[in-house]
Amino acid sequence: MPAHPHQTHLSDRQEWMLLAVLGSIQFTNLMDFVILMPLGPQLMRVFTISPQQFGLVVSAYTFSAGVVGIVGALFIDRFDRRSVLLGLYAGFAISNLLCALAPSYEILLVGRVVTGAFGGLMGATVYAVVADVVPEIRRGAAMGTVMTSFSLATVAGVPVGLFLANKFGWHIPFFMLAGTSSIVLVVGYYSLPSVRGHIVHGSTAAPLRSLLALITERNNLYAFLLISAIGAAGFAVIPYLSPYLVGNAGLAVHLSARRRRDYFHFPFFRQTL
Repeated sequence: MPAHPHQTHLSDRQEWMLLAVLGSIQFTNLMDFVILMPLGPQLMRVFTISPQQFGLVVSAYTFSAGVVGIVGALFIDRFDRRSVLLGLYAGFAISNLLCALAPSYEILLVGRVVTGAFGGLMGATVYAVVADVVPEIRRGAAMGTVMTSFSLATVAGVPVGLFLANKFGWHIPFFMLAGTSSIVLVVGYYSLPSVRGHIVHGSTAAPLRSLLALITERNNLYAFLLISAIGAAGFAVIPYLSPYLVGNAGLAVHLSARRRRDYFHFPFFRQTL
């Protein structure tokens, strides 16, 4: 196939290393979002907040990511995608550290807003790098490889978050994410290639005009509405599952040592529910 004008040519080994790093970045990004939701009972008790205030902590990430994503779309293509991705990921790691050290509800809320600002734009940049670097013939498989991070984070986020919070306190999951992100950041600094093809061969249309054309296209609007409805339906319920099970169903917040060892086994989980 003819080379795409935006494409950065990599060997097979470099391409798989790239996908591994991008998948790790996306995994930690999604873990940050998923890991917060089961901590509702602990956060409501520690900060003496209502379920509505906890819901605001969860949704602050999404609202911040949405606003910053739209604003960032107007100028982010002016820069090397490698520099953008590493800069956003560094901010993401620091904002997780801010969440871990938050002494009050207000600081935690600010930390979630900052995390969403970096994390939302970072997720879009990850897929942009895949589209620019991987040839068309392998792009679908590459996207699928990176997107497995969503499934892994969804499956692992809840038990890992609860286990660490129950054993060491609610701060530890955020410390873990900050530390893991720092390691991935160093690996990415030495392994991610420069991606500048979109600057040299990109569209010359005004960014605002391109954005307006995108969001006013009818088919695009249908897709945006569908995705928004699915997300809103799920996350109107999911963040409150843990508070409901603790407050209404009598599920214990702190597990005994024996039960903590059995936590990952489905029979115990069903018995507890």
